[in-house]
Formats: sequence, C-alpha cells, structure tokens
Amino acid sequence: MNFDEFIARVVDEMRSRLLRQGDGSDIRVNKVLKNNGVELTAMNVCKSSEEVCPTIYLDPFYRDYEQGMDFDVVMEDICRLREANCRCRKLDIRDVVDETKVMDNIILRLESAPFIEFNDLAITFRRVLSLDNDGLATTIVNNNDVKRWRVSLDTLYKNALKNTQRMFPCVRQNLFDALKGRYEGIDFDDDCDNVDELYMLSNTHGINGATAVLYDGMLEECANMVGDDIYILPSSVHELLFIRASADYTEDYYKDLIREANKVTVSAMDYLSDSLYMYSREKGKLLIV
Repeated sequence: MNFDEFIARVVDEMRSRLLRQGDGSDIRVNKVLKNNGVELTAMNVCKSSEEVCPTIYLDPFYRDYEQGMDFDVVMEDICRLREANCRCRKLDIRDVVDETKVMDNIILRLESAPFIEFNDLAITFRRVLSLDNDGLATTIVNNNDVKRWRVSLDTLYKNALKNTQRMFPCVRQNLFDALKGRYEGIDFDDDCDNVDELYMLSNTHGINGATAVLYDGMLEECANMVGDDIYILPSSVHELLFIRASADYTEDYYKDLIREANKVTVSAMDYLSDSLYMYSREKGKLLIV
C-alpha cells in the first residue's frame, strides 16, 4: 500500500468509525508546509460547531505501517491521538482574530529559510496563540501581518526577542547531565566524566530551543561558563551544543560530527545547519568557522 492509498484507507476507516458513533464530524486532508520546507499530510476531524480543531499529521503513522505495524494498530494509535487532542483545551477562534495584544505574543525562531539573515540561518517570527500543558500553538507572521500591524521589522524583532526570553527561559546544562535526566535508568560510561565538558543550550520547553542563542548576552554567558571562546554545534532547531575552544578536538572533527548527526539522526524538519560556529569573547561576535 503506497502513501496515497494509506491516506485514503485512513480517511475511510475514520469516517466509518464516526458513522458508527453517530458523529457527523467533517474529515479534511491537506498538505501543510512546515519548517525547512518540509511538507506533511494533515488530517482534521472537525464538528460543524468547531471553527478551530486539532491537526493530526499522518506521515509518521505511515512510517510505522511501512516498518511492519499492522494497519488496525496504526488506526488505533491515530484514534487515540484524536481523542487525546479532543480532551485538551480547545483553541477559541477569538484567540486567533483578537490582535489587541499581538505584540506581546510574537516570538523568534531560527530556521533554514530565506527570511532575516543570521549568519547562514534565518530569523522568523511566530505569533503564540496558546502555550500550556497541552502544548504550543503558533502561526507564522507574514508580510501582510506586518503591514496590518504597521510595525517596523526592528520593532517586531525587539518585541519578539523580549517575548521569547520571557515565554521560553533558557536552559544551559552539561550534556551528560541532560542525557541522564532524559533517559533515566541508563548507565552512561564513566569515561564521560573525563571528557571535556560539552554543554547543551535550549529552553525550558525543549521546543525550538536553538533560538536561545539570540538572547541578550547569552553567548557571552556561555563563554564565561567555560572561561574560553566557544565552538557551537547546531544539534537541531531544538537545541545547540557548545564546548570550550581550547578543548582537545579539531575543527574538522566537529564539522564531521555535525554533518553525520544531521544525516543520520536529525529529521528534515528539525534540521538547522551543517556549519560549525565560534564565539569570540574578544570580538563579541559569532562567526562561521
């Protein structure tokens, strides 16, 4: 069963289940352009009374099917996700159209896209619609939004930077400590304690944490932590890694490490960059190596 056939079968099965439950919800399937130009297939199951409803991305479910999971099991996972989304706090359409405090809810993101240049990356803007235990809901800020709000790009950036720092406080942590916290019960090699300390930079939500590199004074603080200039390795859009520049590794080693990680472990949507960066305390600048 190819991808298109899989989508058609999912829609048919979902429609049959809804009919058996007496649920007249409408099913819509469309393509959604995500980070780094990645296109995903989205399914929305909306009641007639709902103006906004959750999105279920079907691509990962197809990968599960391709890897041998039975279709009925995949379908149960999709239905469980929909039920969980329905239990979450519903987004009110008034939250979307109300722009009275829009400047308090604009944040920054780092992406590999043609927007405001930051070395070989790009700074984009997102409007936060909700941020709570149910997750994060945002919409991208486009040129029409900026014209309608009658703000300059400089004003937009300053507000977005302030809001991002407020909503997404930074986290700086030794990488091995972060891994121990993330994967409890796994014993890490004792030799890790003898390796030059590699640090992770992200935010408290673990979402688009690479943006923390833009925070006021952040690079200087990271460099002061290790008492040296720092190399910065772009792990993904969600976090960066940094290490003192005088550590016993070559720049070529770091570059190979970045490229291999992006090739093997980082998804296309989470990809940030293949570049190695260095922050010079003397110059106060972030440079591509």
